[in-house]
Parts: sequence; structure tokens; C-alpha cells
Amino acid sequence: MGLSNRNRLRGGLADPLSPKSFRMRWSASADSKNSKVFSLNNVLHDNVGQYIDEGIMIGVGRIREAAEKGYACKKRKMPW
Repeated sequence: MGLSNRNRLRGGLADPLSPKSFRMRWSASADSKNSKVFSLNNVLHDNVGQYIDEGIMIGVGRIREAAEKGYACKKRKMPW
């Protein structure tokens, strides 16, 4: 589920807030839990808590603020 800016601006499938994207993420998350495989998604500082609540185990991104919020949400110590 890539999040390209072009699709996000058009409100397409890559829009992380659209109901269709939510259903697809939920389905993929349920499949990964049943398979005991960690799920991965791109996270931003404003949606990292939502993705953690949905069960995303690995957050990808280069925004330090998102990492700090993710660690705080899980009550873990930062590695740096």
C-alpha cells in the first residue's frame, strides 16, 4: 500500500483516511496476525498512534518525531 502524493491528493486508494484504505489495512493486518507475520506500513507523526492501535508492528519512515511518538505510545525507551 504505497502512499504516493498524487493518489493522496486525488483521494484515491492511497488516501490513508479513506474507508476503502482502512478496510484493506484491516484485512491485511488480520491476515498477518493469523499468519504470525509482522505487518509493515509507512507512518507519519500524525498517524503513528492510529497505526499502532490497528496492529502495525513495523513503522517505516524517516521522521524522527514519528519514531518518538511510536516509542512513547508503546512505552519503550528510545535507542538513541
